[in-house]
Amino acid sequence: EGYDDYGWGCVYRGTQTILRALGKRVPPLPELTCAMGTGDEWLRNPAAGCSWIEPHDVAEYFRRFVAECGDLRLVNVATRDGANLLNVRACKVGTHHTYELLPRQPNLQPGSLDAVQAVQRTRSLIVGHMVRTRTPVLVD
Repeated sequence: EGYDDYGWGCVYRGTQTILRALGKRVPPLPELTCAMGTGDEWLRNPAAGCSWIEPHDVAEYFRRFVAECGDLRLVNVATRDGANLLNVRACKVGTHHTYELLPRQPNLQPGSLDAVQAVQRTRSLIVGHMVRTRTPVLVD
């Protein structure tokens, strides 16, 4: 599209990719940022960039603008010791979404059996979703 979204555009672009994969209308980036509650000030002041969004903002966008989408499953997977997982997150538009939490076993050692099992659990979650629903997954 020719917009400079370096440093903030990854989840917006992921949203566009999922919409395209589902055969839905793909809004241009300025329309998407406005619909997600982050505005379009970045067009007038590109150096300022745009606010980041998170998967719950994407879920809210789909709920509001994508017919027959239904509620999206949100999962927060701990990838480091001491990660503070939040199960309820506020969207830029003011609504809230709830995440399932998958905590991490403390003190995992790279390559250990427990670490391998943790990775396999996350992989099974993603692959299982794709096999069952034949729909994309957004990983942020």
